[in-house]
Amino acid sequence: MVQKNWFILIAALAGGLVGAATVSSLTSSGNSISSATPTRLVTSTGNLVGTPSFVEASANVLPTVVHIKNSRSETFVDPFYFDPFDFFGGGNGLRQQKRDASSTGSGVIISNDGYIVTNNHVVQGAEKIEVTLDDKRVLEAQVVGTDPNTDLALIKVSANNLMACPWGNSDDVQVGEWALAVGNPFNLNSTVTAGIISAKGRDINILNGQSKIESFLQTDAAVNPGNSGGALVNMKGELIGINTAIASRNGVYEGYAFAVPANLVKKIVEDLKDFGSVKRGYLGITVADINEKLAQDENLKVRQGAYVGGFSDQSPAREAGIKKGDVIIKIDGKSVKNRPTMMEMVSRKRPGEEIDVTVNRDGVEKTYSVKLMDENGTGNLASSNEKVESSSELGATFSGINADDKEKLGINGGVKIVTITGGKLKMSGIKPGFIITKIQNQKVTDVKDIDRILTNTKSETALLIEGVYPDGRRAYYGIGR
Repeated sequence: MVQKNWFILIAALAGGLVGAATVSSLTSSGNSISSATPTRLVTSTGNLVGTPSFVEASANVLPTVVHIKNSRSETFVDPFYFDPFDFFGGGNGLRQQKRDASSTGSGVIISNDGYIVTNNHVVQGAEKIEVTLDDKRVLEAQVVGTDPNTDLALIKVSANNLMACPWGNSDDVQVGEWALAVGNPFNLNSTVTAGIISAKGRDINILNGQSKIESFLQTDAAVNPGNSGGALVNMKGELIGINTAIASRNGVYEGYAFAVPANLVKKIVEDLKDFGSVKRGYLGITVADINEKLAQDENLKVRQGAYVGGFSDQSPAREAGIKKGDVIIKIDGKSVKNRPTMMEMVSRKRPGEEIDVTVNRDGVEKTYSVKLMDENGTGNLASSNEKVESSSELGATFSGINADDKEKLGINGGVKIVTITGGKLKMSGIKPGFIITKIQNQKVTDVKDIDRILTNTKSETALLIEGVYPDGRRAYYGIGR
């Protein structure tokens, strides 16, 4: 049976590139529309006002966009090998081997001292990350933190006096305004394409997880594999989004591209920089978009907003007075168009912050002050990871670990390595994400323990570091001093 205009949503690694995640679209017709007549801008009275110039905006943003290479090893099954003895001995008779793999994407410099924002899927699984700047310098980068729920990641290179892309206000972006996509599609460095903002608050169901946040800016600026993590900017050259996904039938651009809004990006990277993980506030509710059937079944008085369908066990929204069947129409006085925009607005806040939630209940507007909780049902920001701290001797930054990580890994405490900037840890082969549980057989619970142990250990004595990686692998490292 042929169904018109439906979408299958997938994340794509097209042509060996970690490119824009792909949304595959099927239609019943292969017809395309083209025109040989160049586009012109006219006033409402029909007077020619000229064509837009993207020169200044392009010049401002190009030096801030980088090329990212993700190098890693992959395990695969050798199709030309079969061991019957292994098969009869309980194995599958197949031999697994490792091979080198690489993929590429884009990133945007957001600070003069080397912080770069990109997509999580661009750096996921990387054993080595190389960043090529606009001036052709190649620098190794370390992962500061990632947020799969928004497909964002923050990485850092050791460099100063870099040109950073200025932040724009994605809330002010209007449908129909010009936008430029800047990135490295198909390894074609420093590519600029132009289009307009086609829609806001798009939920294309491409991310996984209950806490995923999808409220994309949609644009028709050409975005292709390799553009992932690149910049979407306005005509001033200000960052209004991070290019993340495309809609396509064959893995390349066909007219639809999606970017994470800059206001959400800014909050995510601030959290990753300060804490090593995202501190996301929750209302403790389940919400749904409003369609005609829901509006009729529930006798709703409005057709725009987010319908409250239920609550979590420890819901601050319910405690504040919000009820099932309410329609959230404003957050802190700003209009809520649909469920994605509401979730984006709330996710910009941290646990413990208070927001004003305005609902429509049977045609009457009511506003409630709600103190947001974290994913564990508490409203205390300090209950999560500690603030990122650094150790100059080890050449790394560290953060605490939360209760979920402790339970999952079966440990009582530890300190997670957020970034490795150089020095002894880098030389040892330890990777970011490793949780140090002991040094010199002494328990480590915070960065102060690391400083204390190093101070009390003779300078000529080698250090024995014990710990565990997030996937459960335990490891031991000896570090000379």
